[in-house]
Amino acid sequence: MKIAIIIILAGLFIMSCTQTQSGRVVKIVSKNDPTISVRLFFPVGSQDDPAGKEGLASVTAAMLTDASTLKNNYDQILQELYPMAAGYGAQVDKEVTVITGRVHKDNWGKYYQLLKEAVLEPAFKEDDFTRIKNQTLNYLENTLRYS
Repeated sequence: MKIAIIIILAGLFIMSCTQTQSGRVVKIVSKNDPTISVRLFFPVGSQDDPAGKEGLASVTAAMLTDASTLKNNYDQILQELYPMAAGYGAQVDKEVTVITGRVHKDNWGKYYQLLKEAVLEPAFKEDDFTRIKNQTLNYLENTLRYS
């Protein structure tokens, strides 16, 4: 599976693109922005959900970005991200899933470790799944229905 990665770095606004084994890396450098933004594109979306398992791509993306990893539980991850004023999340569309994140350049090292663990070493714990499932159902039944 190919993954496109976009990283926005501090510096002069320059765009460069390199090809890696796993996909394409696009760097956009902006001199006046002290943050680093990351976008990971996965060519899989809701259209790939099996029949009877609609929402699988969305729940899977949430299990990567809003749940435990093999090294840290979800509360530990939140405690690490909070002082950095950083975070990451996911959006699933019909054809693509995008994991996004943003952090100040001074915190990149610690942040990168957390993001890498989230994407490459998810724990897929039952309590995380239950929490995400309940949040999703609550959104569908209460928020979406009345908006």
